[in-house]
Amino acid sequence: MPPVATLLQYLRRRRGSLTDYAALVALIAVVSIGALLAVGDRSRCILADAGRAALGLDPQGCALADGGDPNIGVPVQNTAPTWITPSGNLGIIATGEALDGTLRVEATDADAAYGDTLTYTLVDGALPAGVSIDPATGVFVGTPTDGFGVFSFTLRATDRAGAATPDRLFSLITNARPTIDVAALTGAVGNLVRNQALSIDLYAFVSDADGQTLVLSHEGTLPANMSLVNGVLSGTPTLN
Repeated sequence: MPPVATLLQYLRRRRGSLTDYAALVALIAVVSIGALLAVGDRSRCILADAGRAALGLDPQGCALADGGDPNIGVPVQNTAPTWITPSGNLGIIATGEALDGTLRVEATDADAAYGDTLTYTLVDGALPAGVSIDPATGVFVGTPTDGFGVFSFTLRATDRAGAATPDRLFSLITNARPTIDVAALTGAVGNLVRNQALSIDLYAFVSDADGQTLVLSHEGTLPANMSLVNGVLSGTPTLN
């Protein structure tokens, strides 16, 4: 088929009739529609709903995402999403405590401006019991029920046209928080008495469901002449 520019030059030389120009307009329309219809690979093209409707195309005829110029329905080359979150450990989550919505993985999609969206899926491995990933946001939700453990898993982010990130390996660590028998500790310490020596092994009042070794520390200031060394609170308080 002759290029459109060549036809224009031809008509200018001929000073064509209205019929000639009408034929040219129809030809350009056929070429344009043919170009759009030729883009049929759903994984490589996105076409706006407005453009599909104007051309009488099936809504699924070009791609699944609502991309392209919403006014004229120009097809857009689909770009595969890429990861933002690096591979590796995502952190430690506490057994029995609901996740707060801040732990997530993230990928980016250059076609987001055209309405493309991503779906996050678990493709290998296992998440901790009680934990799942929100497929629309990449946020981890739920309440972990496992004790101490390291969980490795592989995730993938896929756009609406089927293009996907490379599979990426992540991990999460679950861990139960240590507990303190506050009532028993309070009873053992009682009220500190000035100039009366005191020595209490605080490890007797703490426990860890995972059986891990605990290290005791304190915040703030201990009473004068008191110390905490290797879990033993000792000394002779000298202030009221």
